[in-house]
This record gives sequence, structure tokens and C-alpha cells, in this order.
Amino acid sequence: MSSGGGDEAFGARLSSLLNESAVASTIGIAHKTGLLGAMIERAGTSHTAAEWSQASGVSERYVAEMFGVLVSGKVVDMTTAGDGGGGGGGKRESFSLPDARAQALKGMGVYFQELPILHACAFNQLCEAAKVIPKSHESCRGGP
Repeated sequence: MSSGGGDEAFGARLSSLLNESAVASTIGIAHKTGLLGAMIERAGTSHTAAEWSQASGVSERYVAEMFGVLVSGKVVDMTTAGDGGGGGGGKRESFSLPDARAQALKGMGVYFQELPILHACAFNQLCEAAKVIPKSHESCRGGP
């Protein structure tokens, strides 16, 4: 029996879990690649994805993709200004890690980095192990 409005709330909760998982994984990737360290060192300053790429040694494409997730997750701030400096009417996007968030993330990045490693090492093994009941535990299920 359904509780009516609870189904929508649960769906929203599942969406939130997926989104937060993506943010957590991205923080781990940003830490492992050096982007997070560069941002912590330059906390409170705003730079383009190209500038962050140069400062961190991470491909600009991946910096931009990580910022998409980190801005959505309210970890990194994005500002848009001007015409992009090229006179073509484009906007210049800049990204910053506020000081308070940098302090919270300092020393925590390594823990976020461990989440994908745990999944890569254990996820499939745990799924397979869950399907098999060792002979020593058959009596718990009423087997011979």
C-alpha cells in the first residue's frame, strides 16, 4: 500500500543521493588529479577553466567537466562577466573556491578519493559474494 506523497519524497531523496554521489566522486577526482590542491592553495581567487588547468596540470576539458559538477553541488562558485575578452559577445566564466569551503576540504580530499577506489576494488566482489551462501552457513537457511 502506497502512502501517496511519500513516493515523490522518496524519488526526490534518490535523486539527491545520486547527485551527491557524483559530487563526492568529483571531489575525489579533483583531489587525485591535483585540481583540488591548486584550488585550496588559491582559495578565494577566481580564474577561468583554462587558468585552473594551467595551475593544476589537469586538462582544460576535464577541469570544465569537474566544475560543472562542483558548481551544481555548490562546492565551487562560478561567475560570468563581460564578453569573454574576444569581442565576440561571449561570456567569460570564472570559478573560485571560497576560503571557508577550502578550509573544510583541506585534508578531506583524500577521503573522497577513497570512495571510487572502494567501489572499484570491492563492488563486483561484494555483489558476487552476496549471491553465494557458503556451505558452512547452509544450516542457517534450513539446508542439509
